Amino acid sequence: MHSHADHIGGNQYLQKRTGCRIYAPGIECSFTRHPILEPISLYGGYPPKDLKHKFLMAQESEAQYLTKLQRLFTEYDLQMNFEQYALVGSTVRSYLVWLKDVGRIEVEFTDNMVCWKAL
Repeated sequence: MHSHADHIGGNQYLQKRTGCRIYAPGIECSFTRHPILEPISLYGGYPPKDLKHKFLMAQESEAQYLTKLQRLFTEYDLQMNFEQYALVGSTVRSYLVWLKDVGRIEVEFTDNMVCWKAL
């Protein structure tokens, strides 16, 4: 996950409806807890009202720091598969998914970890 408003905009709604936990790594957790950080980082200072809208600033949600995806899956006795892995999302992962889809690499899930192999 990364913390752009279009990725975390539904967090607060889902938390209120389901009581689910939100996990985010490193600084992404801070952006999720304090959405004002996104327009601040884009503007370079406290943003004017024009930059404080739902497209740049999600509703605050309570996020917990995630240090390792593997730990999360293991702790909740989940099995990693490609659907969950793709939902984590990032530019590098998107590129790896494309490489898999065009047959340049293979993917294997072992012990809740993803392993990429060149063909």
